[in-house]
Amino acid sequence: MSYIQYLKNQGRDPNLATLSLYLRLCGQRVVDCGEERVLELYHQLLRKVKVLDANLSESVILALTSTSQWKLALKHLTNIRRMCNINAKVYSAIVTAAFRNGDYNTGWHYLETMCQEEKIPGDSAFLEWVTQCEKAEDVEEKQSMMETLLDKLIHYEIFPKVPVIESIANLFSKGLGWSYLYVKIPKSGRCPACNQQLHQLDISEAEFKELQSEYVPRVLHGSDIFRSSSPEEWHKFQEFLEERGPFSVVVDGLNASYLAGKKPLRQRSVMLKQVVEKLCSRARNGRVLVIGRKHMRKWSEVDFNAVKKMADIYTLDNLTKDDGFFIYAALQSGQGTKIVSSDMLRDHLYRLGDGPLRETFRRWQRQHQVLAVPSVAGVQLIEPASFSTTAQNQGTTDWHIPYDDGSPRASYQLPKTWLCTQANPHSSSRDTHSVIWESTVQSVPFTEADNEKSLVGPSLPSITVL
Repeated sequence: MSYIQYLKNQGRDPNLATLSLYLRLCGQRVVDCGEERVLELYHQLLRKVKVLDANLSESVILALTSTSQWKLALKHLTNIRRMCNINAKVYSAIVTAAFRNGDYNTGWHYLETMCQEEKIPGDSAFLEWVTQCEKAEDVEEKQSMMETLLDKLIHYEIFPKVPVIESIANLFSKGLGWSYLYVKIPKSGRCPACNQQLHQLDISEAEFKELQSEYVPRVLHGSDIFRSSSPEEWHKFQEFLEERGPFSVVVDGLNASYLAGKKPLRQRSVMLKQVVEKLCSRARNGRVLVIGRKHMRKWSEVDFNAVKKMADIYTLDNLTKDDGFFIYAALQSGQGTKIVSSDMLRDHLYRLGDGPLRETFRRWQRQHQVLAVPSVAGVQLIEPASFSTTAQNQGTTDWHIPYDDGSPRASYQLPKTWLCTQANPHSSSRDTHSVIWESTVQSVPFTEADNEKSLVGPSLPSITVL
């Protein structure tokens, strides 16, 4: 006997928390419970309370989005927004429901909204869109709808998980008649399955000059930089760059020091020193600028002076947000300047809005951002990839799509696993030194095409070694 039935037999009504949970569960099992039951519970809840809090609103949304009355959930979304941030689960439920019911514009609107808020859509949203692609009547419509999804993956730098990439591969294969292979792209950026070179991250001189000139009005002024700084501090920094620049490398000093984690300040200063030492040893004729905050001067006089001998140091006020200064210094130093930070800079990307300038900034970041990571030897510098690491095509007859295979990786690491799909059958002359998968399995051992250390992909199902 269920708990709800027990309460009914006792002549008792479930309290709000119980009713909310039961409503949510019925939404998850709508096939068993029936849509009528979900809507009945929803109206019962509304009769009990006039104003829903965030938790009740979430339960209502997750339940309603499983029914044909899913649009009722939208007003409760507004209710949550007044009280707190909307989580990815709620957004994904609305996107999935919109796609399932054919309201594609609403679905894409909320998917874009959640991505702009740096929330990653759940698998259900993408899987439902692929289902809609499969229902399309002709091949051209299927392909057009699939390209809409892939364009979103590119724009928001989303790496689909295994269930999603499998559904995409299945659509390409059965819906479009294309061939596909799962591969691991080596550092060279050349696909071992089709032998094509992935897109290079080149930026023209005109594009870079536009980024230089537009960064301050679009990003810094748009973020109201003087809330955390002052016009005087900003002008002094500009004068410093004019006098001492250009630099070959700009380091986010506070970010680099945090590589030491929650350790004593002395170890943070040692970590910063090691980063600068590594940079100077790799580019002996280069000029390094470290941007930090004034409190860092108190960490260790010995380490601070050691850094000063190797690099220029500019310290900002302790409350100043330094990432805007850091990026501005790199842009003003020229197109060859590298940046060192583990910050993904998504806020800056967002403030550039949609359009060519956003894409230019993303390519510049991918081409110039060096990641410093802790290692047994102290610190390791990871150079940026020479090729684009988002989904891409070489025309209308092939796609390369990176995906997350579930292997453990740090936040700064990008997936190396890709789906290679082509309108024509894959050539038999592909790189035979790589393990290439034709279909998926539970556990897949594979090796790098460039003979790097073998890894294990835990979730892609049955393979053929070619």
